This record gives sequence, structure tokens and C-alpha cells, in this order.
Amino acid sequence: MGDKSGNDKAKEVLGRNLKKFRTDANMSIRALATAALTSPSQIDRIERGEVNTSVSTIFALAEALGIKPAQLLDE
Repeated sequence: MGDKSGNDKAKEVLGRNLKKFRTDANMSIRALATAALTSPSQIDRIERGEVNTSVSTIFALAEALGIKPAQLLDE
């Protein structure tokens, strides 16, 4: 019963990877948000695994980070 749902796990993986790639690129949340045309609060919520995000946002984040979208979802 303590197992995470697939949705929760996906949000956790995306958030962890987003933060890793963002910090590896020495980007602030604000800089990434500007580059990906989203809000800093949205980036923060994604990194904390609190929200589902759209495929288009995943693609925009990946482009801003110079990576492939699949890298944000890789376990």
C-alpha cells in the first residue's frame, strides 16, 4: 500500500532529473523558466514532483537545457 503510483514515480523522476540537468548547466530556476517560456514557480513545482506537466513543457525544458526530452524521463 506504500508503493507510489506510476504517476507519482514519473513526477519524481522528472523533478529529480530536471533539477540535476539544471544545476549541471549552472542555470537558476528563473533563467530556465525564461528560456523555456514558463514561470519560475512552475519549474519549482516540477522539480519538487508536485505537478504533472505537459509534453510540450517537457520539450521546451529539454531544449532550454540542450538535452533530449527523454533524458528528463530516464530512470
